[in-house]
Amino acid sequence: MAAATPRARVFYALPVEEGLRDELAALARDVAQTCRGRAMPAANLHATLAFLGDVHREVLPRLEVLGAATARSPLELSLDRVGSFPRAGVAYVAASHVPAALLDLHAQLAQALTAERFRLDARPYRPHVTLARHCGQPLRDQAVPGRAWRPRCLALYESVTAPEGAQYHVIASWPL
Repeated sequence: MAAATPRARVFYALPVEEGLRDELAALARDVAQTCRGRAMPAANLHATLAFLGDVHREVLPRLEVLGAATARSPLELSLDRVGSFPRAGVAYVAASHVPAALLDLHAQLAQALTAERFRLDARPYRPHVTLARHCGQPLRDQAVPGRAWRPRCLALYESVTAPEGAQYHVIASWPL
């Protein structure tokens, strides 16, 4: 974690594990080519639960406590659809059926963060794994062969901007 600045750009997410990460990285390269975008690095693949943006580093211990206190249970989903958010220039893979356990995890985390006066995105939660950014053309929503995903943990990340692109560093994680 880079501690040179008094602020950190942070988010909670479900990291994609190594085996699935390799499959999704290959899909990301294909999708990026199709939508004329930039594929996400394999190491950065995740599904965001709550994006907090820039926060003072002094609140990081409190965010770790909130992450640890969030009730977690095992969940499984099938990543079986690709699509895009054209205005954001993002292409993604997502599940056509979102398990209740994932929606519950998001809701609990959002409630705890809101109670602590953190500002969260007001848009409805749409779980997905970003495959490509800076897409020059939208990707048509379509079915793809399902990839089973059983996230193993919830993680608090810091996003550090580097010349080669953003790098995500796990600050803390908790098993599901």
